[in-house]
Amino acid sequence: MSAGPRRSLTTSPTARPTPPCQVGVFLAYTGERGRTLIDRRLYLPTSWTDDRERCRAAGINDHVAFETKVVIAKAMVRRATAPTTRKSFG
Repeated sequence: MSAGPRRSLTTSPTARPTPPCQVGVFLAYTGERGRTLIDRRLYLPTSWTDDRERCRAAGINDHVAFETKVVIAKAMVRRATAPTTRKSFG
């Protein structure tokens, strides 16, 4: 079972139905010497986090709670810029 998929919402009356999709939040670094992804996390909508049985079936721990994409991104930036984080890029 894939974790987190749901149908995309469309407002266009001519839009075709879209298959369920997963949404991720990614943090990237870019510099003079190149670019790289340094963090990633699956976004889980409330339809998932409110259904613990569904989460368990997909291997998602019970401590995982709903967070907005902005909250997830801010946590990634805090981790990446923390003084204790080893930075071997740049």
